[in-house]
Amino acid sequence: MRVPGPVQFQAADGYRMTARGVSIDMRDRRVVGSGGIDGVVPAGSFSSDQILADLAARTVVLNGHA
Repeated sequence: MRVPGPVQFQAADGYRMTARGVSIDMRDRRVVGSGGIDGVVPAGSFSSDQILADLAARTVVLNGHA
């Protein structure tokens, strides 16, 4: 599934991020954001060209200018 606009994620403990160009593979439980990402964590802010998330493994990888 492709999401036409930005996707915003927010957690109660201060984590926030916005991803663009998001595709979700429901069968493999993977999310790819290839249109840029930026966010804020308790330690500071971050940005990257791409995000890869494996929901089953609970991992997130930032690629490109992270």
